[in-house]
Formats: sequence, structure tokens, C-alpha cells
Amino acid sequence: MGWVGLGKMGRPMAARLVSAGHEVTAHRRRPETPALEGAAAMEEELARLAAASGILISMISDDAALEAVADAVIPAMTRGALYIDMSTVSPAASARVAGKAEAKGVDYLRAPVVGSTDVAASGELLILASGPEEALRRAEPLFAHLGRRTVYLGPGEEARHMKLALSLMV
Repeated sequence: MGWVGLGKMGRPMAARLVSAGHEVTAHRRRPETPALEGAAAMEEELARLAAASGILISMISDDAALEAVADAVIPAMTRGALYIDMSTVSPAASARVAGKAEAKGVDYLRAPVVGSTDVAASGELLILASGPEEALRRAEPLFAHLGRRTVYLGPGEEARHMKLALSLMV
């Protein structure tokens, strides 16, 4: 599987998948970011990472980063591949990515998380998921290592809306 984003939240999440025995090839968006310890490989080219990954997960900083990553990975992904974005981004940016994924035949699962870096490191995140139900079924074995609970909210941007609502309440 491919992983994009080794920041404050992405690194402990990717490390949990590595610790659970998953073969993770990671991409660091900034060259100064340290490599992921235990990763199967580090891949500098997003398109190569995407082409080699049946499942690709991103955990990145904002709308612009999501759209830049999606523009690089979706065209390189194979039909039927799964793209999971776990970032906190706007529903509008996510919907634009969803349109590109659908046009390519890539399943796109929105899965923003609730929890701190410590919660991520302990695998106790709350995962808010929306997108195709089949995509969620494919992601659940991975989510079992990342979170204590996954809540499926619907086929579209529902997870993004819920994450924003929860963020406003905190």
C-alpha cells in the first residue's frame, strides 16, 4: 500500500500500519521530512507510488495539498484501486477529488479522523468514513489498526461535514 503524508498525524498512523505487518511504501511531500522507519520503501514520485499501489492513503495538511496530491496520483492509479484520504479538508475540495476519482474508476473513501497525535500513535482514533460502502469494507482491516471505531456516514461528503461540525464544537 502507498502512504502520502508523514507529518504530525500521518507519521504515527503510517507507523501503526508498518508495526501491524503491512507493507507500506511512503512518500514524503517535503525532502527534509525523515523517512518512515520500517517502510518497505520510500518513493519520491507520487505517480510511481500510485501506479504500484492497489490502496493509497493520504493524510495531508489542507485543500491545496489534497488537490495537488490527487492530481498526481489519480491519473496513475489503476481502475478499481482504492484512494483513502484521511485529512481534514473542505467538503468542496473533497468533492472535486471525488469527481476525478470516479472518472478514472478509482474508489475514493473520505475518512477524516478525530483525535490527537498521541491518540493516533495508540491506534485509538475515531474514523469518520463516507464514500462507496465497498470501499469501506476494503479499508476496514487497515482502519482496525488506526482507530477504536469507524463510523460510516454515507456515500458522499458526509464525513467531511461531520468532521467540520465536530471541529467547531471543540
